[in-house]
Amino acid sequence: MRIEPEAIDKLKREVDLVALVQAHWVSLKKRGQSWVGVCLFHDDNTPSFTVNLRTNLYHCYGCPRPMKRWT
Repeated sequence: MRIEPEAIDKLKREVDLVALVQAHWVSLKKRGQSWVGVCLFHDDNTPSFTVNLRTNLYHCYGCPRPMKRWT
């Protein structure tokens, strides 16, 4: 079953990225314009996972992956 690109775009516009991340993966705390938390994808003792709603980007500065854009 293929999901139409319009349906995916609608979800990205309507779903709060911070709420989604907190509900499933990482506990986030507000820090300036971003939300930060301890990444669960690697051993992490300090917050390195960040979500920025202004830019719709999420990224872990401790993981060797590029930044991801939610929309």
